[in-house]
Amino acid sequence: MNGVVIVNMFVKEYFRIELLKFTFSGGVATASHWLVMALLIHAGVAALIATAAGAFFGAVVNYFLQRNVTFQSKTPHRLVLLPYFIVCLQIWIANVLFFYILHYAAEIDATYSQGITTSIVALISYLLYKRIVFNECKS
Repeated sequence: MNGVVIVNMFVKEYFRIELLKFTFSGGVATASHWLVMALLIHAGVAALIATAAGAFFGAVVNYFLQRNVTFQSKTPHRLVLLPYFIVCLQIWIANVLFFYILHYAAEIDATYSQGITTSIVALISYLLYKRIVFNECKS
C-alpha cells in the first residue's frame, strides 16, 4: 500500500467515528428537544412555540456534547460561544421554518413534521459545526 491509500483509509475511518459521535451527541440533544416539545404540547402550548423552546433547550445540551464528545475542542469557550450561538440561531430558524412549512402549510402531523425537520437540520448542523464552530484551525 502506498501512503495516499493509507491516509485515505485513516481519513475515512476518522470521518466515520466523528459522524458516529456527532449522531450520538445530536441524538441526546434531539431527545432533549423532543422531550421539552412533547411536554409543552401536552401542557397545551402551540406546536410551533413548543418546538422552538425545545430546540433552544436541545441547543444547550448539544453545545456541551458536540464540543466535548464529537469535536473534542480545546478552543476556549469565549472563542467558540459566539460562533456557536450564531450557527444555532441559523439552525433554530431553519428548524422553525421547515417545521412551519411541513406542519402548517403541508398539514403534516407535528411528530412527523419534526422528524423530517430534524433530519434536514442535522445535516446542516454537522457541516456548520465542523466548518465554523469547532474548526480548531481558526483559533
